[in-house]
Amino acid sequence: MKYKHNRNELYGLFYCLFGIISSGSVAANYIEANEKLGDKDFKFRLKISRKEAKESVLWLKLLRDLNSKDKELVNLINEAEQLRKILSAIINKS
Repeated sequence: MKYKHNRNELYGLFYCLFGIISSGSVAANYIEANEKLGDKDFKFRLKISRKEAKESVLWLKLLRDLNSKDKELVNLINEAEQLRKILSAIINKS
């Protein structure tokens, strides 16, 4: 049985899936950081959260490249970048 999806549609589905996973991990690790065991654990969890935010940006950019007409993706990329910057500022001040 063959599926009649083109390659871009399949890539888009995978990018969405990985984007959802990485964006959920940003929130999960931020929550873990606030349930810290100590200052080192707090910074460590925030750094993981920031790393996941960077990964979310990657998946959003890949989706944008497949759907260049979708302006909402540009907004989401900007918001993810802002979140990454906020996490960096918290890490630097901790």
